[in-house]
Amino acid sequence: MAHTTDRYEKSEGFEARSSVRSSDPAFFEQLLDSIQDPVYVICPGEGFKIRFVNQAACRHWGYSQAHLLSMRIPDWDPHFSFEKCEAIWGRVQREKRITFETWHEVSSGALIPVEITSNYIVYQGEELIAGFIKDITERRETEEKISQLTMNLMRSNKQLEEFAYVASHDLREPLATLSSFVHLLETRHAPGWTGEAKRWLGYIRKSARRMANMIDSLLAYSRLNALELVTEPINTRALVGELLEDLRSMVESAQVEIRLGDLPRVVADRMQLGHVFQNLISNAVKFSQSAKEPFVEVSSQKADREWVFSVKDNGPGVDAETCDRIFEPFQKGHQQAGLAGVGLGLSICKKAVERHGGRLWLEPRRGGVTEFCFSLPIRETLS
Repeated sequence: MAHTTDRYEKSEGFEARSSVRSSDPAFFEQLLDSIQDPVYVICPGEGFKIRFVNQAACRHWGYSQAHLLSMRIPDWDPHFSFEKCEAIWGRVQREKRITFETWHEVSSGALIPVEITSNYIVYQGEELIAGFIKDITERRETEEKISQLTMNLMRSNKQLEEFAYVASHDLREPLATLSSFVHLLETRHAPGWTGEAKRWLGYIRKSARRMANMIDSLLAYSRLNALELVTEPINTRALVGELLEDLRSMVESAQVEIRLGDLPRVVADRMQLGHVFQNLISNAVKFSQSAKEPFVEVSSQKADREWVFSVKDNGPGVDAETCDRIFEPFQKGHQQAGLAGVGLGLSICKKAVERHGGRLWLEPRRGGVTEFCFSLPIRETLS
């Protein structure tokens, strides 16, 4: 009995809901008029004539409901011929629901960008299109502003890179002249000079060398974006081993212990990845040599969809006030005072890593250890 009653109540509820649909269309019209976005029903079988629109649709086009119900799609969408309407109708029949963007010509003659969502429905055996219209004027304006800002930024970056290249190139000639005259003074006249004069000449030579390093760094920084990434499978342990051979004299002079952890195979640009490792390792060697038992450790670990590489040292670390700016051009920590470098190395590394889709960062100092990390996305193309 309970089962019969339950079934009766469900049936009665269904009939009640059906009764509302059939006998009270004003209720549903009022419901649709409460929706803020334009709603429409179109009949493809009558030449894509409008069967229903809510009040939001009337406000959207600026026409009365009676006027809109006398129109067809091509009357209010200049981009839609009857042929295109048929093509869209075919998609709606196949996919049942589609979303696309177009333009509507409203009563004022203005063209309004809109996003249309069209749904396939069958009502009393008749195939219809029912859907929603969303005015995307603000979205388009925002996209245009973002696009313009992006273009301006790209133009500014290009101009800065060109300026850095030209400035660096033009500085080479007077610097070469200065270096040549310093060499002539050292070989022809310096042997008879006093100690003070030789010391002054040494200052000039060091300044010229520093300027040459700065020019080389500026050129490398400005050219980095223009260089094409030539990626290949790389054994990073072998790559680091080759770099340590090149740095052997520096490592032995600083009496630094080198520790190598597990290093994976990755897909990257060999030259740029080598530059990143070379810069981080040489910095670690340089800044750890003042420690009582200096060491540099290079390791890696797999994290989600990327490899995270780490270069640690037990040197004095990066000045706390500089940590947030350490990767900006020409920034150096206070602990680096008196050591060679122009403050572009980490900026170049950061740009190279980001071109690979990775990140470069400085971990908080723990246990007297400085740790620089960078990540590279794991590529699934390794053999």
